[in-house]
Amino acid sequence: MAPINILTRLKTLYAKSYGICLTVFYVAPFYVSSTTRPSPTLSRDAPSVIRARIKAVTLSCIGSTLAVSWLIIVLGNVSSFEALKLLGWWPIEVVEVLRIVLLTAILFAGPLFERGIAEGEWRDWIKGSRISQTLCGWIGWRNYVAGPVTEEIMFRSAIIPLHILAKVSPGRVVFVAPLYFGIAHVHHFYEFRLTHPDTSILAALLRSIFQFGYTTVFGWYATFVYLRTGSLPAVILAHAFCNWCGLPRLWGRVEPSVPLGPPVVKDKGDAAGGTIYAYHQLSIGWTIAYYTILVGGATGFYYALWPLTDSSHALVALQRTPIARSFSVTARRPDPRRALNIPPPFPVTKSCPEPSCSCPPTPPMPDGLPVDYDQQLNGTMVAYAQQILICTGQRDWTSRIEDDGKHHAWGHLARGLKRLLGRGGRYADPFNNILVSNSSLPPSSTSTGTQSASAFLFPSFQYFPTIPVQILESANSGTDLSTFVQAFLLPKTLSAMSESLPEARKAELTRTPELASEFADAVDLCHSPVILICGHGGRDLRCGVMAPVLEKEFLKVLQAKGFTPADRDGQLIDSPDHAHIGLISHIGGHKYAGNVIVYMPPRMKIKNSSIPHPLAGKGIWYGRIEPKHVQGIVEETILGGKVVADHFRGGIDRNGNILRL
Repeated sequence: MAPINILTRLKTLYAKSYGICLTVFYVAPFYVSSTTRPSPTLSRDAPSVIRARIKAVTLSCIGSTLAVSWLIIVLGNVSSFEALKLLGWWPIEVVEVLRIVLLTAILFAGPLFERGIAEGEWRDWIKGSRISQTLCGWIGWRNYVAGPVTEEIMFRSAIIPLHILAKVSPGRVVFVAPLYFGIAHVHHFYEFRLTHPDTSILAALLRSIFQFGYTTVFGWYATFVYLRTGSLPAVILAHAFCNWCGLPRLWGRVEPSVPLGPPVVKDKGDAAGGTIYAYHQLSIGWTIAYYTILVGGATGFYYALWPLTDSSHALVALQRTPIARSFSVTARRPDPRRALNIPPPFPVTKSCPEPSCSCPPTPPMPDGLPVDYDQQLNGTMVAYAQQILICTGQRDWTSRIEDDGKHHAWGHLARGLKRLLGRGGRYADPFNNILVSNSSLPPSSTSTGTQSASAFLFPSFQYFPTIPVQILESANSGTDLSTFVQAFLLPKTLSAMSESLPEARKAELTRTPELASEFADAVDLCHSPVILICGHGGRDLRCGVMAPVLEKEFLKVLQAKGFTPADRDGQLIDSPDHAHIGLISHIGGHKYAGNVIVYMPPRMKIKNSSIPHPLAGKGIWYGRIEPKHVQGIVEETILGGKVVADHFRGGIDRNGNILRL
């Protein structure tokens, strides 16, 4: 069974594909009806087209918001209030919204100077006449009201929460999610070609590429603001403000426009039109002032970005990375303030040494199922809080492990854990990812029949010979599987995203350590390393082919180093000269076979010494392990305390912190 919460499903099904679906759902209505579809004789700026499109995208936004809300609340097990926070609808902090408008105005200080001072529009701003004139036409209504509102609802409020719940890294959300927003504007190429057939394809294409570029850049800013403030109104106003300002002048002299007459457009029913302007040239001083203010605004924006977006309602914790600023013209001169190399959190060796003894060849992979040797492995480990390793004594399982072991206690344990911790379960918490795995390690001889099962728990490094598998209806009826979950699997403290839950619900989802006394036969694993090899052939043949060869090689190499294997009756649990080697069910990443997890117990020492092991209390995930790498993994990681960087997928420490290089 894969991790039993919605995060992995969201990551694979929604965070990657749902954004594309929402983008299509936003753009497609523009072309499904003759009322919304432009033609060579009907511009996208025609009032009838604008009205029809606003109605269509409004319906799209309503439908998307309802669908995403359902995903968040029902599948993500998030409260309605928490869903409103993720969607950016609540709470509304007026001061924070104004701070974002101020930040955007700082960035556009140059254009504001040009329009307000050089062109003298400040009088119209005070009177509000220019705004009323603009919003009287459908083009203005689309550009400054309907467009910002619907686009931010779709591309920020609907798409970003799915990435957050999928635990996509905040940096990736900022830079990748806005690509949907940029792609949503590519269709303008088709519309421009319809109404401008005499323009060359190359010119139209360059125009669309440029539009894709600046909409994506704005998307970066809007996504950053949304993550930092959790405010949908803030990004809507920032969007409208940017649309109103337009792209800043980056070259040429300041040439203010002077209206020659009243606006042509009187109401929204009129066709596209507007005020006719004439241009005259100002002295060069105005241009110098403009570019000075433009650069000053950009500099002020850089320094004000983090302070003005600081909010107690942030959806994620974005880390500010110091950027070295060097004013030297000397090429390649290092800035001493810049961190050029962040040391890893543990000793590292680049690659596995060549084996000094003979080892079996790498078995060929099944046809059509190659091993992926191209993707970077670091960071491919699924984030998890704990891994419970069910002892089945069986070497393979059905694709879904909860469907296996119908007449065995270990099968009841897998199903019971899914029932309690999975979607809709009593202790379901999308921010407490418990990885449930079957293993070939033997169950305890005291665990007989169908009433209790055995399991290891990492990174707690505990072994439980008898875990009751029944689930009693009442929590006070006696010791059952829910007692075990409350005592060991629930988090000690809840995620900040759970603050809005009722106190009773928060208490129910928090660990109850005093219940641990109900499991007096639990054994702390202090000395014996645990080597786990994904061998789930019932799920993917690559692991099924590779794992038995790796298991045999690990057994041979570890025995040569003085370790004894596990007793088949499961009696010998912890000893400095003992190692557990077992096959496990799917952990994600079949294409990186062989997948190996090495758990180093907290009191382990460097072999034949009293020196504490550098990786003690940690779990290290490796990928693309072949028989020729086994000796190197044993010598470098298990005996030497070094992580092999070329094969490192991720890791976890004793406190549940995820380790990366």
